[in-house]
Amino acid sequence: MVAKLARHFALLLTTALATNLLSRPAPAADVEPMGFVAPNAESYSSLRLIGSEGNLNDEFSYPHGTAVDASGNIWVVDQYNQRVSKFDASGNFLFNFGGPGSGLGYFSYPRDIAVDRQGNLWVADTGNDRVQKFDTDGNFICEAPGLNNPYGIGADPVGSSVFVANTGSHAIVRLGLNCANNGSWGGPGSDDGRFNTPYDIAIDTEGLAYVADFNNDRIQVFKLVRGVWTFQRKWGAQGAGDSRFAGAQLNGPAALAFDGCGDLYVSDFYNDRMQVFRPNGTFVTSWGWTGKGSGQLDGPVGVAVDFRGRVVVADYQNHRVQIFQPSTSDISYLFQTKWGSSGAADGLFNYPAAVAVDPASSEVFVADQNNNRIQVFDRAGNFLRKWGVYGAGTGQFYRPIAVAVNTVTHEVYVADYYNHRVQVFTPDGTYQRQWGGSGKFSGQFTYPRGIAVDSARDWVYVTDSYNDRVQKFQGSTGSFLLGVGNGTSWTGDAPVPSSGSGNRWFNSPSGVAVDPKTHDIYVVEYSNRRVQKLSSNGVFRTRWGSSGSGKGQFSNPIGATTDAAGNLYVVDQGNHRVQKFASTGQFITSWGSYSNIGTDGLFYNPEGLAFDGSTNTIFVADGYNQRVQVFEAFGLGLSVTPALNRIVQDAVAEYTARVTAIGPNTGGERVNLCLLSGKPPATTYEFSRPAVVPPRSSTLSLDTRINTPARTYDLYVQARGGGQTRVKRVRLRVTAPPVP
Repeated sequence: MVAKLARHFALLLTTALATNLLSRPAPAADVEPMGFVAPNAESYSSLRLIGSEGNLNDEFSYPHGTAVDASGNIWVVDQYNQRVSKFDASGNFLFNFGGPGSGLGYFSYPRDIAVDRQGNLWVADTGNDRVQKFDTDGNFICEAPGLNNPYGIGADPVGSSVFVANTGSHAIVRLGLNCANNGSWGGPGSDDGRFNTPYDIAIDTEGLAYVADFNNDRIQVFKLVRGVWTFQRKWGAQGAGDSRFAGAQLNGPAALAFDGCGDLYVSDFYNDRMQVFRPNGTFVTSWGWTGKGSGQLDGPVGVAVDFRGRVVVADYQNHRVQIFQPSTSDISYLFQTKWGSSGAADGLFNYPAAVAVDPASSEVFVADQNNNRIQVFDRAGNFLRKWGVYGAGTGQFYRPIAVAVNTVTHEVYVADYYNHRVQVFTPDGTYQRQWGGSGKFSGQFTYPRGIAVDSARDWVYVTDSYNDRVQKFQGSTGSFLLGVGNGTSWTGDAPVPSSGSGNRWFNSPSGVAVDPKTHDIYVVEYSNRRVQKLSSNGVFRTRWGSSGSGKGQFSNPIGATTDAAGNLYVVDQGNHRVQKFASTGQFITSWGSYSNIGTDGLFYNPEGLAFDGSTNTIFVADGYNQRVQVFEAFGLGLSVTPALNRIVQDAVAEYTARVTAIGPNTGGERVNLCLLSGKPPATTYEFSRPAVVPPRSSTLSLDTRINTPARTYDLYVQARGGGQTRVKRVRLRVTAPPVP
């Protein structure tokens, strides 16, 4: 809370002191996530960065508000340079207007800008307690004086009003197009219809007003009923969680903008991210996380969406504007099924700790830890067989905590935690061999925690958790080959175990996984809250992670696996989620949140996981929920044909929108289609039916009239589903009918 207040105080300052107060110390380099760039798997990727800190024409000092006009030009309120800057649709600088002062056409720390139906500009001149109206060349038209710290502005897209978030009075003011004050509503408070620092307002095509109620961490919606703006609904609660699972989580909603399909974009200031919601508050997608790299944000404020679905964000504390576009390659993981519950009968679990898959047999092996057994299922979750009982004899277990399969020999390796050993079995549970024993010498263990098999080379890696090291063995014999820890590696006698945080030092290593392409290994450290990447002979490659709940951060990471491309999946146990990284450490995506009541797709202390490349599925041992959950990769594709449609006036143009998705079981994931922009005047349109996947076609029909202007139109079709967005452009050429 202290940090939040400090950032809010800095945001409100209108003096040069803000430069120092707004700065944040950089994280220590040795725990900064490695190689962060805008990952393609974010639902929106950074297309272009505009500006940097300064006062030159294409530089900013705390850019605060953004708007996009009908031509795609970008307008930016440059708060501390006290001016408005115009850029073309590609982000090239065109001109500035304004400057510090209180005269007409000048500004005192302006905050927001809006474009009305006529293309005129409205600027919240905050320090001068007024709103000013300008034409597209920056020429002053009129002013609305006597306001109280106006922050945000929203123009009615179909009416003749402009709305102002009058923050100082915690109210919304309605202006006419002649700048006349036509009344207000609201007032300070947290009850419905009242505000605590309303920061921005947006009006949808139905005339409903949406208010970013900044310090109440919510969105409120109002409707004009018999001349009175009346509260309709609200959503949002203070938090930094994943809005997919916990309801809308907001921490300082600062700016709002609608796209042409009616979805609402919200800049989530303190969470350093963007979120998108349906008008009823249903979560659609989110992107962004704290930082200075491309695709990262530091206090996002102003937001605008252009006719192509590109999102323009004022990245306030990074002194820049970012243009984002819908990614074309992001992957989601959708809940498919689950099996198990608490118990000792076949198919039930007592804290399942790990999962392994044999793709050749389609069998799934689960380490049923507190039942001291291995259970085997088919991919649908049907129980097949089991082996093991409590004990220290061959084939017995005392907390089997990790399991792995050699996909060449199909042998099953089990980390027998309290017996300080590894045991090997055939797939039917026949005991084969074991190695280890309690101790600190090479080949011995003190609570082996994770196990991974490099099947191509018959190598087995084991995280020796209490000895703070990783050991490598020949799988067929159990012979010790290599140890890594204490900042070094060895093939002979082991050094006295010691924990640390440097390269090749470990502190409670837990999960381990093998990159099938490079044979490098990833070691997940429970107490250091990071991942280290090493070569197969123990050479340090890189590391990433730190303590926290942000993207690329961890709270007690515990399990790991890789896919065929070498991407790493980490069970982030304390955050009750799974995170996915590229082999370089770049964050790709995450899913999951806390639930102790068994909500589908959520976790309660998950521990182990396995990737099944043959079906693009991931199995997660959801420990305290006593079950295994199955998730399937989902990638959305969209094609629209024909590329050019030719019709005469008063005819119907038809396009085929084809939606595709990877994954054989994602047919129930509904995808919404809409015409984002480009609908010709005097035209109606419809899609034949909501599109669902796998491959399904929907017909877009545009019914023109005789008065539809004859020219060529660019149409942008948008598809959304599974947290993903795709946009395609096609063209429509309307001609006049031939003269008889």
